Amino acid sequence: MDLFAQTAAAGLYDLREGSMVTCELKACQAGLDLLEKQLAPLENASVVSTMSTAQLTQICDLFGFAVSPEITAAALRGYVEILLRGCGKCTTAAIQTYLRGLGAQITLIEQPEKRRLLVGGTQLSGLCASSEVLHRILCALLPVGVESVLSLGSLSWEMLDAGDLSTAALDKKDFTWEWFDLNGHLLLGEEQSNG
Repeated sequence: MDLFAQTAAAGLYDLREGSMVTCELKACQAGLDLLEKQLAPLENASVVSTMSTAQLTQICDLFGFAVSPEITAAALRGYVEILLRGCGKCTTAAIQTYLRGLGAQITLIEQPEKRRLLVGGTQLSGLCASSEVLHRILCALLPVGVESVLSLGSLSWEMLDAGDLSTAALDKKDFTWEWFDLNGHLLLGEEQSNG
């Protein structure tokens, strides 16, 4: 903002060098120039496209998401845009689109008679890299009294027998039953878990 040029355009003031108005305008302009330099980083921080990775990570932290080191800056920027835009409507389609944008390639199936939402799929990544995070997000998005049931992939004894992991190898990994029930299919590779 150039105060001197704007004031001169009005044609109402004595703007000769050394006049009171000229001195006051120069002092005000110096203050505004200093303020502009200090406001620039704040302005940039309010626009996702100009935020630093640290600022993007901080926003994810505010939403309760841990940012994996494998997430690129460009992907992180996209996730933050989705977080700030929000889910919008509380419909199955809107929630599914929102979660897919955050990295959960899942399908939501309504079961109104049981007042629950069945979550099917096999791929969790991005900000939704674990079933725990996915379940937490769903609990926050679903109406009170509607439960979410995760059914991510399928696992059978035959599939385990066909895999390379022995019982001893599985014991060494010290999985909890809940983790194994929700994520065990990932141990076998995607081609076996879908087959």
